[in-house]
Amino acid sequence: MILSARGAVRGKGYDYDPSNRQTNIDYIAFNMDNSQAARMIKRTGSSFAYDDGNIYANTYNGYYIDFSCDGQYMITGGIYTGNTRYAYVYNRTSGNVWQMIGSALTSGGGTPVSFHPTISNRFAVGEGHRVTIFEVNSSNTGFNQLGQANNPNYGNYTICQWHYSGNYVYADCAYGTYGGQVNGAGVYSVSAGGVPTFVGNAALDGSVAANQISCNFGTGNKWRVSPNGSTIYVHRLTSDTDYVGTLAGNFTSNTGNTVYQTAVSPDGKIVAYTTYNASFGNDDIRLFRLDPSTNTYTHLANPSYQGGARGIAWAPDSSRFYYTTHNGALFSLERTGEWTMETTPTLRIYISSAITQRTAGRMLAVGRPWTV
Repeated sequence: MILSARGAVRGKGYDYDPSNRQTNIDYIAFNMDNSQAARMIKRTGSSFAYDDGNIYANTYNGYYIDFSCDGQYMITGGIYTGNTRYAYVYNRTSGNVWQMIGSALTSGGGTPVSFHPTISNRFAVGEGHRVTIFEVNSSNTGFNQLGQANNPNYGNYTICQWHYSGNYVYADCAYGTYGGQVNGAGVYSVSAGGVPTFVGNAALDGSVAANQISCNFGTGNKWRVSPNGSTIYVHRLTSDTDYVGTLAGNFTSNTGNTVYQTAVSPDGKIVAYTTYNASFGNDDIRLFRLDPSTNTYTHLANPSYQGGARGIAWAPDSSRFYYTTHNGALFSLERTGEWTMETTPTLRIYISSAITQRTAGRMLAVGRPWTV
């Protein structure tokens, strides 16, 4: 296991600093459609190369994917042959080879997964109407279940994501136990030992079908962003024990078209999201800034791209933003300032025409091997 003084940057706030970028390596993982597994690409400077290791050996329709805070582990969840659900966990060995540690048979569509923001070997799995916390063992040969808790009223979780503090897990719910739409997310407090306890439901502003909760991890910039149809709601969290937050503002994006995914930069200052663009017949990418001093947001220039957006993810140091397109390309937008992004991608690689077509869920994730 690679332990690091920077191991908690995603969890406790790594402010964007152009003089201190970690620019050497990014691991970029993305899920595929058409019964294909996740793929891994390694970026070194401006060069890209596949770095799959043993990842591609498992065939399934991938939905959700995430990296640990120090880039040591990767987890991906999906539907295996026979309509069974699994969460697969991988370890990056000393030779930078990705090796599968094991898999967990779960229930629930797509198996939402998410790593703890500060404890690199701990992760949550949302399955059906419950959340389970696991921890990779010290020998990296498997993982242990630390605890499990049910939501007594809700079911069919679509997103599982940690609160920036690591004290809570949000499990975003699209439908209730009896098939009706609901307006909240199951919230679970997590003990120091990793045992979850259901504490209630956090209102998410109406229908949350195909929703996504995004919690930032920046120092002093504690935001929760929750899209609802065509509207994006921005909540300001006041402390590490605040999992509900105060509504700081909301706006309707792109003339009322559906918002699919959101991704808050790790420093909590820029939010990227995808929204349907009728002119292109594809998903468009939009960016806006969050100003913690005034609790306001401002739209930034829309980036140019080709092929319709699919997966979106930030580099752990907030220096760049990645996205994939439905025609099988990977793009990167550089951060040009505290509140600005370039509008024309400088990095691009063609991946595969089989890249996922789905719009709900975290299909793309970026990890970085942080060193002391």
